[in-house]
Amino acid sequence: MGKVKALMMEAEDMLVDCLTNKGMTNMQALEHIMKNLGHMGYDHAQDVLKKWHDKDVDGELTVK
Repeated sequence: MGKVKALMMEAEDMLVDCLTNKGMTNMQALEHIMKNLGHMGYDHAQDVLKKWHDKDVDGELTVK
Protein backbone atom coordinates (compact mmCIF):
# COMPACT_ATOMS: atom_id res chain seq x y z
CA MET A 1 0.00 0.00 0.00
CA GLY A 2 1.26 3.45 -0.84
CA LYS A 3 2.09 6.04 1.78
CA VAL A 4 -0.65 8.42 0.64
CA LYS A 5 -3.34 5.74 0.80
CA ALA A 6 -2.13 4.70 4.26
CA LEU A 7 -2.29 8.34 5.42
CA MET A 8 -5.85 8.68 4.08
CA MET A 9 -6.95 5.51 5.85
CA GLU A 10 -5.31 6.67 9.09
CA ALA A 11 -7.07 10.05 8.80
CA GLU A 12 -10.46 8.33 8.36
CA ASP A 13 -9.82 5.97 11.27
CA MET A 14 -8.70 8.87 13.45
CA LEU A 15 -11.78 10.90 12.47
CA VAL A 16 -14.14 8.09 13.41
CA ASP A 17 -12.30 7.47 16.68
CA CYS A 18 -12.36 11.16 17.62
CA LEU A 19 -16.07 11.49 16.90
CA THR A 20 -17.36 8.21 18.33
CA ASN A 21 -14.96 7.27 21.11
CA LYS A 22 -13.53 10.58 22.27
CA GLY A 23 -16.71 12.66 21.90
CA MET A 24 -15.03 15.44 19.96
CA THR A 25 -16.85 17.91 17.76
CA ASN A 26 -16.10 17.93 14.03
CA MET A 27 -13.77 20.92 14.43
CA GLN A 28 -11.95 19.40 17.40
CA ALA A 29 -11.45 16.19 15.42
CA LEU A 30 -10.14 18.09 12.41
CA GLU A 31 -7.73 20.07 14.61
CA HIS A 32 -6.52 16.82 16.18
CA ILE A 33 -5.95 15.31 12.73
CA MET A 34 -4.11 18.44 11.55
CA LYS A 35 -1.83 18.28 14.58
CA ASN A 36 -1.07 14.57 14.13
CA LEU A 37 -1.21 14.02 10.36
CA GLY A 38 -0.77 17.43 8.76
CA HIS A 39 -2.59 19.19 5.96
CA MET A 40 -3.17 16.17 3.73
CA GLY A 41 -4.84 14.21 6.53
CA TYR A 42 -6.88 17.27 7.52
CA ASP A 43 -8.06 17.87 3.95
CA HIS A 44 -9.06 14.24 3.51
CA ALA A 45 -10.94 14.15 6.83
CA GLN A 46 -12.74 17.35 5.86
CA ASP A 47 -13.78 15.74 2.55
CA VAL A 48 -15.05 12.68 4.42
CA LEU A 49 -17.14 14.89 6.73
CA LYS A 50 -18.59 16.70 3.70
CA LYS A 51 -19.53 13.38 2.06
CA TRP A 52 -21.21 12.24 5.29
CA HIS A 53 -23.09 15.53 5.49
CA ASP A 54 -24.20 15.31 1.86
CA LYS A 55 -25.39 11.75 2.47
CA ASP A 56 -27.36 12.84 5.53
CA VAL A 57 -28.97 15.73 3.65
CA ASP A 58 -29.70 13.91 0.39
CA GLY A 59 -30.36 10.48 1.82
CA GLU A 60 -27.76 9.01 -0.50
CA LEU A 61 -24.10 9.49 -1.16
CA THR A 62 -23.35 11.38 -4.35
CA VAL A 63 -19.90 12.51 -5.33
CA LYS A 64 -19.94 16.06 -6.61
